[in-house]
Amino acid sequence: MKESYQLQFGDNMVDKRISEDSLPGFKRSAQEFMGKAQSVSEKLMLCFARGLGFPDDHFIRAHDVSHPVAQSVLTAPVQDSYYRAGGTHADWDLLTLLFQRPGPSGLEICPGREVVTSFDMGDTWTKIDFAPGDIVCNIGDLLMSWSDDRFKSTFHRVKAPTDPETDYYGPRYSIAFFNQPCTDCAIQGPLKKYPMVTGEEFTRKAMERNFAALKAKKEQLAAASAVVRATSTDGLQAGPVAVEATA
Repeated sequence: MKESYQLQFGDNMVDKRISEDSLPGFKRSAQEFMGKAQSVSEKLMLCFARGLGFPDDHFIRAHDVSHPVAQSVLTAPVQDSYYRAGGTHADWDLLTLLFQRPGPSGLEICPGREVVTSFDMGDTWTKIDFAPGDIVCNIGDLLMSWSDDRFKSTFHRVKAPTDPETDYYGPRYSIAFFNQPCTDCAIQGPLKKYPMVTGEEFTRKAMERNFAALKAKKEQLAAASAVVRATSTDGLQAGPVAVEATA
């Protein structure tokens, strides 16, 4: 089972925060942590902007958390048992910062993808072990598109434990900070490989892709289950016939 609590900047959190009476000090602590995560993110954004020939504040302005329509999200854990397998995927945001205590295993990464819609380049998965103070940074589909595919999305998964001698079976807690674009920012790479879209359009299309993939997966599982049931029914029906023929 996996549970989480999501926090954002801007208007998205109006009337949605945990009350001070329910959890004293949580709002202040969460906002301080989100501010630090944003500061780290902006340092990375500066590096990527320079690498692509954009102005230093190009990505920072597009992820301005003081903007009323800021979309960046902090996902904090409530509970994550060892049945924690996270499907193989890449995040769709610009950058994701992942915070985790040392010890618990599960996170693995695979080489980046050639284009936004394709899968991993190989089947070699690398286990990520956290040391104290480590922050893992995943490149998302947004930066991949914004860089005209120069920077590849980080293909990753959270693998359920399978080896009692090496894997961690206890609860796994992690915090993810997703740098998502302001809805009104303009997104296009320096080479203009893809048409310009707004942050709202990119986010909406990413959500549509995710829901379409989930729907297709459910339909695939339902079809496979139907085949199994049909096969089982045929076997039960065939039994008496076979017995009678033998007799």
